[in-house]
Amino acid sequence: MKKRLQMKKLYKNTYRAGTARAQWWDYTENGAYFITICTKNRECYFGDVVDGQLVLSPTGEIAREMWLDIPNHHQHIELGEFVIMPNHVHGILIINKSVESSQTVESSHAVEPSQTVESSQMVESSHAVEPSHAVEPSH
Repeated sequence: MKKRLQMKKLYKNTYRAGTARAQWWDYTENGAYFITICTKNRECYFGDVVDGQLVLSPTGEIAREMWLDIPNHHQHIELGEFVIMPNHVHGILIINKSVESSQTVESSHAVEPSQTVESSQMVESSHAVEPSHAVEPSH
């Protein structure tokens, strides 16, 4: 709670967006969580669909690399299926803590998941598309 207040003070609610989170659920609990990350104004930063296939842009390649790197930065996180679309990413994050460690692990993040991801690109969580397997970049 203290971190949340510090972030509100720091960003003066500039990046505050509504949340689709269930207020009654503890998102630090073990489980598989389906998430969607959208680009600001739904701009197609991640690539273009050509002949029915997504061709990742350099930014899309970075998004893919960053997604795959998540387990290297967050203990107890496994990746499920994910798909990168031209203006959003769908993915499944799996929290899998053992009983011993679940009592000492604390969930924290710099900003709300429905807020900023990088520099000037603000994200929101909403757009739904049928998930599929991860898209491999075309060369």
